[in-house]
Parts: sequence; structure tokens; C-alpha cells
Amino acid sequence: MSFVSGKYSDDKKGSEGLPSILGKGPGDGPIKGFVPGEIAHIGPPNARTQIFIDTNLGKGNDIFMGFLWNMRKQGFHVDKIQERIEISPIHSQYYQVTVQQKQNMEQQIKQSLASIQSSISDYELLSHDIRRYKEYMHYFEEIEKASKSKNKEEEKRHNQTLKSLFIDHVDVHTGEGVALKLIAPRWPTIIVDFMRLDDNDLDPNKIAEKYQFSQSEGVVLSTKNKIYQQWKKRFKETVMSRYHHLKELVASRKKSIKEYRRMVRPFVLRHKMIHEFGETEDGASILNSFNWWRPSTQAVSIDMAEYWLWRSFNPPGFDKPPIQIYEEKQLLMKSNLPKMLKENLKEIMKNNSDVSGKYETISTFPSGIEPVDDWVMFLTDKLVKHYQGKYKYKSSLNVVDIMQARKNLEEKFKEYNRWDWVPSPYFITFEVETFRVVTRSPTGKEGETFIIGSFPDHPFVACFDTQNVMIIRELEKILQEKELKNHITDIIGDTEEGKKIEDIIKEDEYPNLYGMNNKKQKPNNLINPKQMTNRSWKQNNIRFSRSGPYDSTFMDRITSITMKTIAQNFYGPAVGYFKSAAMNMK
Repeated sequence: MSFVSGKYSDDKKGSEGLPSILGKGPGDGPIKGFVPGEIAHIGPPNARTQIFIDTNLGKGNDIFMGFLWNMRKQGFHVDKIQERIEISPIHSQYYQVTVQQKQNMEQQIKQSLASIQSSISDYELLSHDIRRYKEYMHYFEEIEKASKSKNKEEEKRHNQTLKSLFIDHVDVHTGEGVALKLIAPRWPTIIVDFMRLDDNDLDPNKIAEKYQFSQSEGVVLSTKNKIYQQWKKRFKETVMSRYHHLKELVASRKKSIKEYRRMVRPFVLRHKMIHEFGETEDGASILNSFNWWRPSTQAVSIDMAEYWLWRSFNPPGFDKPPIQIYEEKQLLMKSNLPKMLKENLKEIMKNNSDVSGKYETISTFPSGIEPVDDWVMFLTDKLVKHYQGKYKYKSSLNVVDIMQARKNLEEKFKEYNRWDWVPSPYFITFEVETFRVVTRSPTGKEGETFIIGSFPDHPFVACFDTQNVMIIRELEKILQEKELKNHITDIIGDTEEGKKIEDIIKEDEYPNLYGMNNKKQKPNNLINPKQMTNRSWKQNNIRFSRSGPYDSTFMDRITSITMKTIAQNFYGPAVGYFKSAAMNMK
């Protein structure tokens, strides 16, 4: 499942993501399981549940869709993090609509990739031909240019090149005793003498007199020059015509390669979006844990999805300063971003034209507190390792992605622009994992069980998050999008493991040939786990001391006031919605 949601039955270690009460990772604060004032991701045990709704086909899904729309009305942003399906072949009708569709798409992808490969082969052959004809076109172009400028020497030089082609590829086939190459032993200077002739040297007597040749050599050279002039005229027409046709074909093949790659993208995307449980180890483990799952004997289908529903939240309190909206800009190097991130970002702006100057100044975050801190840097590294280890991701994250996540979160305040979307550093997040199980009995009767939450690992839960945790949520979505994009570009051949083929050749394989600097880029996530572990936490009078900008009084404020408010105003009504909808279902 997702990294931030973690595994709620593993509160202490957080071995499969973030701990459900954050703080048991790199450094424990004075209160076990809570980092005072620095970060909070709290899914309290008494705000976790699992809901079963047994209905006629489609009713449970309708109830859940109504819940999502209702939460949207309350200002919650909805993200679908992942989805999976599994259908037993016994359920033949549904199986053909879904799994069979995936198999059909596989065939379409194979055919499209074969078309791309064929077009590339044709393009390479045509490119080879057009390079030769382009060379010939260059000779004729230079001859015409020299003729118009009356540059006899330049015209003669390019004519000699064409004469060499004539001797090597045309005249040599005229036969023994006639071809210039074959009579050279009798007339050693015959080829050189032929090269000296001008285009108007056609009379044998004038040639013999002009160049002091013998009469017999003048006759041979006159005949060869006439044949050459006729060949040059026909050759010029042929070259111009073929070059024109080849140019059309090359342009057509080049365009077709781009179009085939563009057309195959939707098929690869749709194919990738149909996730089956058996594709990953944890998916197969979930499927095998269902004791009622008997795909060879029972017509049953399962689809699973994971959602995040979140919005900003201003905890109640009488001692807090009034909330302000900050809009001023600040210089990157003077901001409160982590030092290593600023230095790395500055280096990237120097070397990457795509982000050059983009982050010279940054806006102050709406909450007035910088959300990107050491925890974001540290957890970004853990997030990437989680996906690379568990899901075999090849993609990674860098500081540009961290800044994009910051921008995404900042824009949500402007996007919703509601009175209850206050510029607060705190957020409410509903983590919702759903299972829809559809069964068909031998009599043909179909039923649906809609399960909300998977207890105890991934229950329906309302979390209290600080804004740096929300940055990690945004980064998790960015990582998934990058992996999907890289999967598509890898399939169609634009990239290899997410890196452009051109960059691999220039930077990794032949950097000296292309004049590239072969220095490795510094790692982007430079917060060492030991730095987080060895920090000194403030432990004197926790009620009035904290090491970060967020609320630090765990027992007196977060559990007694904040979580109570979330339970009363959000979690309780959400659970009540499902109970009421299920009871009133017709």
C-alpha cells in the first residue's frame, strides 16, 4: 500500500511506511511516539474502523461515490492513490470485459511496437540513401553557384569530382579497350588528361591542339567528354528527382515514428492502469489471505482502491495568534529551506536549462511556516527506497520534485479558496481503502459486499497531519506519476529506465566523445539518518518547550483537543454517513 499510510498494525516500527503515530523512526521525542513540534502524522487507535455493506449489485459502490461527493462539498480534496482488480475466470462475462480487454491491449501494443520498429528500419535505409544523393546534390549546387559567379577554378574542381564518379561507376563498364581505366596502361596520362577538359572541349582537333595531345588521344578524349556531358545531364535530372522523393519518404517515416509512438501511449497507459493483485508480492499476499477466494470454483471479482481525502484544518485554541495569509517573495538562499536543498537546487539551475532561474525567488508558504524541512529530506529518501524495494520502481525523486510538491500543496489553498480552507500548517486526512466483492451464485443471483477499510493493517482512519507530511504525500503521488511516465517511454523506446537515450549515450557511455563532464551529480537527499538520530531533543518542561514550529503538547492539546475535534466534526459524521446510507438502502 502507500508509504504514508503505512501499516497500522505496525505502529512501533513503521517498517512498511510511516508509523501511524509518527516519531518512532529516526529519533524519539520525550513522549514515546511523538516528535515535539517538528512533525505529526497521527491516526489514533480509537478513530480506526472497518465497515461492511452487503447490498444488491452496485448499491455499495453508489453509497461510496455519494460519500466522495459529500466530502468534496465539505472542501476535501480527493486523491486516488492506487487500484487493483482480480476476477475469477468462472465469472466469464466480467472476465472478458476486463482481463480479456487487457490481453487485447497487449496485442495492440505488440503490433504498434512492431510498426515502430519497421518504420525505424525503413527510416535508417532511406537516411542512408538520402545521404548519398545529398552529396550529389551538393556537387551540382556548387557547380551552378561557381558558374553563376564565373569562378572557373571552383567549377572545374567540382566537375572533376563528378568525372571521378563517371570514371569509377559508369565508364568502367563500357568494356575492355574502351574504358579509360583499362586503356591507362597504354596511355598512362589519359585519366589526368580527361580531367583537364572543359565542358565545351568536344572537337578532337581542337583538343589535340589546345592541350598538345596526339590526334588519336584527342579523338578518344572527345568521345569520352561527349558521353560524360550526356551522362551528367541525365544524372543531374535523376539525382534531383530521387532526392525529392527520398526527402518526402524520409519526412513521412520520421513523422510516422512519432505518430506510432504517440498512438501507442494510450494503450500502454490503459494496460498499466489495469493492475491485477498477482502483479506484486503484497497483492498476491492480500489475495491469498481471503479464505473465501476460490477462483477455480466460484464466480467472484474483487476490486480494491486506496483514497486520500484531505483539507487544511485549524485546531481550536484560545492562545494562538490570528492566521495570516503570506504572499511576499523571498530569495532562495535566504529562505528557510534546508541548506543542502538550497545548494543543490542552485547547482541544478546552473546546469539545467529547464529550471534555470525558476527558483531564484520563492513565495512564502501560506501558513507562514516553511513546510520543506529536514524531515521532508529524510523521509523522501525512505519513500524512494520503499517503492524501489517493494514495488521494484526504477524512478527516483530529486530536489526539483520536492519543490514541485511544495508548489502543488501551496496551489491547493488558491484552488479551493474556501472560508474553511484556512492557511494552516495542519491538515485532516481520511485514509480510505476499499474492497468491492461481487459474487455470482450457480442460480445466477449476484450480490455485492463493499468493504471500507482493511482492519487492522489499513483501516478507515482520520489522521492529523502537519504540512511536512502533506509534502511527503505529494511526493508519493509525483513518484508514482514519474514511474508511470517512465514505464510508457521505456516501452516505446524514448528512454531506458526513465533516462533519455541521448543522455545515456552522451553522459554514461561516451562522455569524452561528446565533450560532457563525467562527474557524478551530488545526491539530492543529503539528510543522513544519523543526523536525525543524534539530534538533541528538548526535554525540559515539555509543556512550554519545543524543537519545531508545530504543536508540541501531545497529551494536553493534540489528544485532548485536536483529535477530539476531528473525531466529533469529521470522523464521527463520516462513519455515521455509511451507517445511515446502509440502513436506508432500498
